[in-house]
Amino acid sequence: MSELFSFSLRDMSTLGLALRQCGGGVDSMEEVSQALVDCLALNLGVSQDHSSVCEWVQFWKTHLYGDLTPELQRALESQELGAGRGGVSTLTLRSNTPCLLLLSSTQRLGNGGKKAIALHPDSASASPWFILLEEAQLPRHLFLGSEITESHALSPQYNPVFQLGQDSLKAIASAGCSGGKMLDVQTLNVQTIVGLWGVLPSGSCFVTLLGLRNTLAGEMLELFRPLALNIKVAILPFDRGTVFQTTESEDLFDFKSLATGGRRQLITRLRSQVNTLTELLDISEQATLEQSDRLEQTIKVLQNTLNQLQATQAQLIHTEKMSSLGQLVSGIAHEINNSVGFIYSNLPYVNQYLQDLLQLVNDYHTAFPTATPDIQDYIHEIDLDYLKEDCPQVLASMRQGTERIHRIVQSLRNFSRLDEAEQKAVDIHQGLESTLVILQNRLEQHNIEIIRHYGELPWVECHPGQLNQVFMNLLNNAIDAIAQAQPNHPTLEITTEFTPQRKVLIAITDNGLGIPSTLQNQIFDPFFTTKPIGQGTGMGLFISYQIIVEKHQGQLIFNSKPGHGTTFSILLPVPNKTVISNQ
Repeated sequence: MSELFSFSLRDMSTLGLALRQCGGGVDSMEEVSQALVDCLALNLGVSQDHSSVCEWVQFWKTHLYGDLTPELQRALESQELGAGRGGVSTLTLRSNTPCLLLLSSTQRLGNGGKKAIALHPDSASASPWFILLEEAQLPRHLFLGSEITESHALSPQYNPVFQLGQDSLKAIASAGCSGGKMLDVQTLNVQTIVGLWGVLPSGSCFVTLLGLRNTLAGEMLELFRPLALNIKVAILPFDRGTVFQTTESEDLFDFKSLATGGRRQLITRLRSQVNTLTELLDISEQATLEQSDRLEQTIKVLQNTLNQLQATQAQLIHTEKMSSLGQLVSGIAHEINNSVGFIYSNLPYVNQYLQDLLQLVNDYHTAFPTATPDIQDYIHEIDLDYLKEDCPQVLASMRQGTERIHRIVQSLRNFSRLDEAEQKAVDIHQGLESTLVILQNRLEQHNIEIIRHYGELPWVECHPGQLNQVFMNLLNNAIDAIAQAQPNHPTLEITTEFTPQRKVLIAITDNGLGIPSTLQNQIFDPFFTTKPIGQGTGMGLFISYQIIVEKHQGQLIFNSKPGHGTTFSILLPVPNKTVISNQ
């Protein structure tokens, strides 16, 4: 729990339980106060470096002057006492004078290191808020924002948490309350002080001060409320004597004046109160933990829903882009196919015309073997024999080029059927080959050999454009994996088979890097990618999985060995009525 501002309700409940248990196994108020300080320091991240948000923790409690050690009494007598709220400039220290004593701190207190502040008698029943205000001689509204009376100190509606901001701390320092007095606000980088306080049955007040680097928001302060109550429970068994007198007769007792039996009764009553309060806190904390678990579960559900919505939105955008691209490609392919069709259809006639012209030249050469000097010079200039030999080869190359353009256009038209909403029976091999034609440039760039193990397959009822999209994603990923691994003999195997379970199997195997075992559980997650920024969206495999599993009720699985390659397998169900075609 090193980061205070990331505390959850469960963290605060756990810390409250730890604070309440600090009262066990100790024998004095000083020991339990040090245990409380250590517990808070451990859980709130107090450290010697500047990375923590809580710089120090202090525990203060009111005691009677007569109960203090002689060293502390002499230290109080030597202090210069300021004017109090009643306007008294001097204060006579008596045995029943209440004093505020620093019992423990994260900065260990050596012999004589404790700090004590004598309080005015008319501070009876005052909360540590008023103690701070009086010692600093500051107006109340500086802390509270409005006027408040002492009756709030013992009211059931009182707030057991207060926070002093940087402006208030500067005012305290300027009033002479830093250093040897109440707060050393100039130590380290303290921007705000949070106090957890309460009033004990004896009338004593306690306050635990947290020196923080930042100001806490209101909702975080609300989480601190139970901590003050848990601190009170921990120190209740060690509360002794009357410090402040109250008007209620039932609270007027002097622990020292009680007989042995009365003391036992008092201790029994206090322990009973502690046990009752402990049980109430146990029930409250258990309910808090259960509600916290439900809240965290709800947050997880909402986060999953948000992720699904984001993934669905990304998929819809991607599908719309692909649909628009399919329409565009289909239109361009149609125009290219028309133009290439004119060229391709005229090549046989051009070839025939050329053969006729060459035959005519041969006939002229036979009929007139001796040509004029000008004609002889031109024959040598154009190298007539080479033209006769090369022209048929040029036409053959043009025919091959137009045939390749025709195949690419046909593949684009097959691949671009992304806007077809209805399922239709298609040839899986045709979709694979169309995709390979489109990727031919990348395959040649990396010298990848395609090894085909095609079996006899039935035509499959599917969304052909979406299925081609899956082939494109898987083959592109395989090429990327091979390009990164750079094996000696890069190969990409495509296997198709009609299984006895009447499923069409399409397996794509590469000899690339493989998928690290630590990432194999994430590859189908939306937005997950191992590619550099700008080279991968993390949606390819996620969308492929959606298309195969949700759209076609099939399976998309993989088997990968890091350093040895990966195989992605698609299994598509085939209805019983389908008959295998001869291919």
